[in-house]
Amino acid sequence: MLITHKDYSHFLTKRVIGKENDRVEIRGQLTLVNGEMLDEPYALFGPEDKKYGKVEPMRIPKNRLFVLGDNRDISLDSRYPSFGFVDVRQVIGKPLLILWSKNKQKIGNWLQRKSKVRGIYL
Repeated sequence: MLITHKDYSHFLTKRVIGKENDRVEIRGQLTLVNGEMLDEPYALFGPEDKKYGKVEPMRIPKNRLFVLGDNRDISLDSRYPSFGFVDVRQVIGKPLLILWSKNKQKIGNWLQRKSKVRGIYL
């Protein structure tokens, strides 16, 4: 999804991992939502020994979202207190087209036009 953030003058692209009342936990490269491990084939990780922002189990507050970037090595996202939860009013929309990717064959591909992300229609 595309979001605004108080510390950035441009839009950010992040994935919604959890919504209001969900329980999120991160253990290394594993993300759990409501006790279930997410299948995240899109997530990019570097060396196995790198710390990926362990997140103790937490409940997401009302009207907030827990978001993560795909490139976990360098993504500033909800794992870090300085970024925090995203207010649902910060959601601008969703990306429709891949403009940049390490996989050059993905550039220019359309993304799914209608989607429901963990109970949120985008």
